[in-house]
Amino acid sequence: MAIAVLHLDVHAGFSSGGSLSKTWSADRRWLYKGASSEATMIRICSEYLCSQFAAALGIEHVTYEWMDYKYQISDSPEILNLGLVRCKNFISEGTQFISFYEIFKQQNKSLSATLADFAGRHTDDFCKMLMFDYLIANTDRHHKNFGVLFSRDGTQKMAPLFDHDWALFPEWCEGSFVFEQAIGSVCEKTYLQTLDALLTHIKEIHEDPKSLMNWEAFRSRKDKIIASCPRISLKRKICLSAMLDTRMDKLLSEIGG
Repeated sequence: MAIAVLHLDVHAGFSSGGSLSKTWSADRRWLYKGASSEATMIRICSEYLCSQFAAALGIEHVTYEWMDYKYQISDSPEILNLGLVRCKNFISEGTQFISFYEIFKQQNKSLSATLADFAGRHTDDFCKMLMFDYLIANTDRHHKNFGVLFSRDGTQKMAPLFDHDWALFPEWCEGSFVFEQAIGSVCEKTYLQTLDALLTHIKEIHEDPKSLMNWEAFRSRKDKIIASCPRISLKRKICLSAMLDTRMDKLLSEIGG
């Protein structure tokens, strides 16, 4: 029986950008992301896990599904099965995605003033993003990785959260001292902010940030979600669970949880 093989573009020459191997389906309804090495496999796992965590917390997000497919990258003859996820194109007909970076370029304001205006227009969703990025240790929320969806009727809303493959410490190798120390403790830097700066910003724009997310559902489902990822070891799963507990407890203690 023939094996269905997906062909991924290692150069990712699409509007989605990024560094993982990827391709769109012919109808551009689905975006596929695949690992080209053991190192990038962990990033695919992070993408999948963070999508499930966002669902548990009640955050609007792009859902990544784990795919049990084999695939090839560009013109390489090697058939891989290291890790593959797919997500639906969240830009539907009649809507347009504008990144925060594009919004900033269009306005004659400072970066801080543009961010303040954005947070004022999308307060709840912006706070959710900040808290989620701290929780998952996301280090890649640059200004093109969030934005707004505009509809033809003139309405706008913050786009669902996407692109979390640099969360959950994918760069740390198991068995190393750095991995043991970092993943089990609180790394207080995310999106170029310390936790104190992050909390100050959240408290300035929202009176009750804790109420925005379903923390109990996350706490009860977290370990089951981690266990569902087929490409990471038991040791990493245990460390991830401990890290998430530590970061969640730290965050909730500061915002009134």
